[in-house]
Amino acid sequence: MKLQPSPAFLVNLSVIGAMCLLVAACGSDGATTAVSETTNVAVPTDSAATNAASSDTTSVETTSDDSAATTAVASADGEPVDSAVCITMESPNGDEFTVTGIEDDDADGGLVVRADPGPDSEQISVLPEGTEVTTSAEPADCVELKTGDLWWNIVSEDTVGWVNSRYLQMSAEQAAASLAKTCVLYDEVKAYDEGGANESEFVPESLATDLDRAIGSHPTGVSAALAIVASPPDSSELFLAFETITGYLGSLCEN
Repeated sequence: MKLQPSPAFLVNLSVIGAMCLLVAACGSDGATTAVSETTNVAVPTDSAATNAASSDTTSVETTSDDSAATTAVASADGEPVDSAVCITMESPNGDEFTVTGIEDDDADGGLVVRADPGPDSEQISVLPEGTEVTTSAEPADCVELKTGDLWWNIVSEDTVGWVNSRYLQMSAEQAAASLAKTCVLYDEVKAYDEGGANESEFVPESLATDLDRAIGSHPTGVSAALAIVASPPDSSELFLAFETITGYLGSLCEN
């Protein structure tokens, strides 16, 4: 859950903008759309997007976690797309979002859902402005392209696929529901600290990881504290780590 969803999920698309030619427009998934010479109307052209983006997208691998093994993410034409699994604070963690920010004259007519991460992948569907989607809670279902775009795996009714996350934001209701989910995890973690400095217990690593992912964008010290309470080197650090976690989440979850 993202406590501050908007700044966490809005990504810098300066690279995408630079790659869009003077005779092209950027669609809602970052793909370029060429302008027809005969009609002067924007027409989606996947091959134009590929040529404008890069001529050397050859070997692409994504790490299956923050540092270890890699797996390839293929584009629609079978060639890999440079990408990497998102860091913890960029993952949507199974929360619900709403399609937001689609221009009235968008060339695609909405947020394009694709078979794989990236604007060159096969188009599955188009989601209009205001459509609600559910994101995947699997870390591998959040991918950052070399352009800086974050692509999430989503479900919307019968549609399952990948979308550019910069067009997904939480409504007030969705943000409240996400915070409530985070606070449930916080209460579970806090229960291990009920004994105080001398009787605090270690938190199961899976629980600490779930809370870290649910918090989303937060000070790096909170992630470090959650790692400590799951595997502390000594009791003094355990106590201080619990204080850090409570100091950040207490005011949000204990009102």
